[in-house]
Amino acid sequence: MRSAAWIILLCVTSMPLRAQVLLNGVVSGSDDGLPLPAATVQVEGQALGTVTSRDGRFTLAVATLPVTLLVRHIGYSSRRIDVVAAGPLRIQLDPSPVELGELVVSGEDPALPIMRHVLARKQAWRDSISTSYAEVYSRFQLYREFDLVEVEETIGAHWWHAGLGVRQITRARRVQPDRPEQFLYAAPTHVPNLYDDQVPIEGTRFLGPLHPDALDNYRFRLTGQRAQDGRLIHDIAYTPFGLTAAGFVGTLAVEDSTFDVLLITARPTIDRMGPPPVLDRSVRMEQHFARRGIAMVPVYFEANGAVRFGRAGVRYPRARYRQVSGLSLHVTGVQLPDTLRTSGRSLRDDPGIQGGTWLFSWNPGMIPLTDEERREMDGMRSNRGLGAYFRPEGLLAQYAAIPIAERREEPPEIGVPDPVWFKPWVWFNRVDGWHIGLRPEVPLTRSVTLRPGLAFAEAPDEVRWTAAAHYDEGPWSGSFGAERLTGIVGVGKHPDRFLTGLAAYAGWDDYFDYYDRARRWATLGFSRRISWEVTASHEEHRSVPKQDDYEGWLKRNVQRANPPIDEGTLAALSARLGLGEPDRDARRLTGHLDLQGEVASEGMLGSDFGFSRWQGAASLQVPTLMRRRAVPAMLRLDVVAGGGSAGVPVQRRGVLDVATGPVAGEVAFRSRHDARLVARRWAALFWQHDFGSAIAERMGFGETNLGIVVFGAHGTAWHGSTTRRDEIGIAWSKPFNLPFRINLATDLREWSPLVTLEYYGVARRLLGR
Repeated sequence: MRSAAWIILLCVTSMPLRAQVLLNGVVSGSDDGLPLPAATVQVEGQALGTVTSRDGRFTLAVATLPVTLLVRHIGYSSRRIDVVAAGPLRIQLDPSPVELGELVVSGEDPALPIMRHVLARKQAWRDSISTSYAEVYSRFQLYREFDLVEVEETIGAHWWHAGLGVRQITRARRVQPDRPEQFLYAAPTHVPNLYDDQVPIEGTRFLGPLHPDALDNYRFRLTGQRAQDGRLIHDIAYTPFGLTAAGFVGTLAVEDSTFDVLLITARPTIDRMGPPPVLDRSVRMEQHFARRGIAMVPVYFEANGAVRFGRAGVRYPRARYRQVSGLSLHVTGVQLPDTLRTSGRSLRDDPGIQGGTWLFSWNPGMIPLTDEERREMDGMRSNRGLGAYFRPEGLLAQYAAIPIAERREEPPEIGVPDPVWFKPWVWFNRVDGWHIGLRPEVPLTRSVTLRPGLAFAEAPDEVRWTAAAHYDEGPWSGSFGAERLTGIVGVGKHPDRFLTGLAAYAGWDDYFDYYDRARRWATLGFSRRISWEVTASHEEHRSVPKQDDYEGWLKRNVQRANPPIDEGTLAALSARLGLGEPDRDARRLTGHLDLQGEVASEGMLGSDFGFSRWQGAASLQVPTLMRRRAVPAMLRLDVVAGGGSAGVPVQRRGVLDVATGPVAGEVAFRSRHDARLVARRWAALFWQHDFGSAIAERMGFGETNLGIVVFGAHGTAWHGSTTRRDEIGIAWSKPFNLPFRINLATDLREWSPLVTLEYYGVARRLLGR
């Protein structure tokens, strides 16, 4: 079966080499002479065919003449045309008269028994046919309001699997004007199959109107009847019972007696698809189907949509788009390639896409431009970037603008990447004062990178430095180096030094305690599904006093003294093991486990310390409400714990984090900003439920910016005495579409509310940190 399918595909995809004749023409109705858009034009007896454009035009490349074309459109009688010579074809279809059957009056809408037959018919042929393949041509037109900005055409392979859905590979692309940038908020999409049970759009999985449980989720209503080739076509409107559910509103065209769905229109019932800065996204889709053997396959897809984006104080022109796609050369019952079976991406580029432009000289599914579209393309300006079309407006346009475009992905670089010389190495604290320097990255090969760093600490009037070499090739990585700089007391994932330094400079308490560290290390790591890392280090530690007396520019605050540490030489061996996905921005079920351990032996390599310690962090994210959406409600649990022997020096003890002045962290107590807890043993649970807009929608407010997060934390630290902390709080998430949240938290033992800000990952990326 597999070898036969690949032979068929080889024959199908080799047809461009034999194509000799390009047919073109116009399809219209004989009654009024108006063009018929989305009429199918197929070579009889072959899988070769195309679809007409909005003005009824078509082009079709065939190998030889003569051929017989079968032209079909709902509401008209099909027509066979014998073509013996190339030349413009003018094809008129006669309206098909409607002969209405006897109407039986019952307690239910006539659409319901029709839909029962439709769903049974779909299940019957899908029990036999679970995969298909087609060649697909797509044209995507991007508009600024009503001005055409860009046209992108693609040619590719369209694979469909009943369980996995659509997997589409782009083999060729051409863009007019040819800009080095691509728009961020509207782009060509894979051609979905609206026959599917679940239809993914912009990360949201919508319940399809032909889902096996459609009768329990949608209201169907018979709205009219047409005819095609003497057969009755039922027009059925559908709408979901609950408009807050991820479903569609639209229509179906169902052929009587066969109960095949020939046409589906669909408009998502929710507009907020995707995270900020997208405000709303609307799209209307239309898909035509044809029978190939016993299966119904898509032959035409059209999407007309609009995207509104921005944030508080900044607005942008609405982006509109239109995508048309033609599918041809269908083959059913083929084997899906293993690379697509394991991939979760619906649309991806072929590695050889740069050399695939020859495919545009022949493609059976290509849909011609209309005269209006040609005039619009002639009016496009190639000397303007996308930013010139989508300029920000509003009171904060100069301060809170968002990126509009990014550079298009280029082929993988060959050779050594360019050095990055300007990488700031800057922070502020009460020991260094301002630490100002650069830490460039200098690639020697594609696998080896040097990372030197040089900075000046103005308070002690000293030079800080680091020198490291990093190796990264496939799953293996490694590094070695030496450094002399101010270290941070406590182990674990630290908040960013630059951001915490800004809070200290403004007048809040300096978040960390510090010590002087001279370190040499070597690391070896491996990363696949499971990652591990082993590090050997030799360090000299000594205490440093507070050396900067600056008291803050926003408010006056005399910083506390820097406490001493356990001084001496530390030679240790540490190991780290990671399992799962640490991606906190993922909006799906994910989990991550990180385990670390360290051992030092007193006297070995001159070490003054002998101890063992361990620490672990586990994270679990679970979608709860509105799980089919791109941004569902999420429950997140984080557990951190650790311990060590009696000889663990203070600089190697664990930490329970708190808020950094006015800013809270992802895994920290948000009701306190006094000081971090540094302890030899510690354990804590952090939980939060991000409801998003679910609560507001359940209350009938529709989709709003009222994102609600409920959170809490419970932890204990043992450091001679026992310290217990418990808190609960509520947060306003993404206010006015901005990428942060406002927390209000209090200790459970007493009402002591504290308001903090918490920035999301996108904000940190925009800050370049």
